[in-house]
Amino acid sequence: MRPCERTTSLGRSAAIFLLTLCSNAHAAYSCNMTVQRVNLIAQTLSTTAVVRMLTLNCSRAPSDASSMTYRIAADNGDNASGQTRRVRRGTNNNYLSYRLNRGGSMGQTAPCTTAGTIWRNNGAGLITGTMNFGSSLNASHTWSYCAVANPSLALPAGEYTDQVELTLRYPNTGQGQLLAVPLDLQFGVQTLCLIDKPIANLSVSYTSRQTAAATASTQVLLRCNVNTPWTVGLLGPGAPAAAPVANLTNQSLLGLTYSLQVTPTSGTGLGNTGTGAPGNDGQQPVTIQLHVPGGQAGICNVAVCNGAATHTLVVTY
Repeated sequence: MRPCERTTSLGRSAAIFLLTLCSNAHAAYSCNMTVQRVNLIAQTLSTTAVVRMLTLNCSRAPSDASSMTYRIAADNGDNASGQTRRVRRGTNNNYLSYRLNRGGSMGQTAPCTTAGTIWRNNGAGLITGTMNFGSSLNASHTWSYCAVANPSLALPAGEYTDQVELTLRYPNTGQGQLLAVPLDLQFGVQTLCLIDKPIANLSVSYTSRQTAAATASTQVLLRCNVNTPWTVGLLGPGAPAAAPVANLTNQSLLGLTYSLQVTPTSGTGLGNTGTGAPGNDGQQPVTIQLHVPGGQAGICNVAVCNGAATHTLVVTY
């Protein structure tokens, strides 16, 4: 490589020209970078992640050194809040935070845990490496990275996007060439409804031909993505193909006719809004009521009979 300290007697302009030629002595290196885009379904109550790959292909002239340093930086994207990267739903002010973790070395699978190194545009967050060509004029390196979506029920379902600019500098010096490549991220926030816990059993005691009806009820707490419409209904034993209904009538057990009812039968998800009691923290109460009319004889001909039947609560969203 020609030393940059070379001088000339041809004047200031000629000296500047010669120095410019010297600073570009490594221009024979040529690199391109391909990066896999991120497509990820973001669960609403659990962290979800996907590992993707970046491939760096470089070539050199026979006169170039057989090794070349490089670094790859990642900016914070189009929707960042401080150092937190975020995908955005269209032009709305709905954001979902996420992280990009880089692999610790070339060829290593990037960790998706919080202990992983976040890919940044400076310091320890940079991808850095040395490409050894050996006797070849071409070489390739592959790096992996992990996109991690943070859970959030306070978001409407839909497509959320961001674009992060990746910048390659090669060689990794102040005079290295620069190449910018966009990384596109597309997150689908999944429409989801959840029940807070298993449904408690409904149990009543009934004496043959008693006058009063026997009743019982149980409540579940339903949580759905914000603005997601939902309905609930009931299915009886042995009727998996039937349409769910709000009032399940003419059911029979031990010769006793009974009915089940669920209320309310519909609503709109509240996400994680508010705090405090159910109904003010995004969880919406749904009550299942059992009613066994009085005056029935039943078929029990011993002191005590027990019977059970399984019913299904169906949530549609």
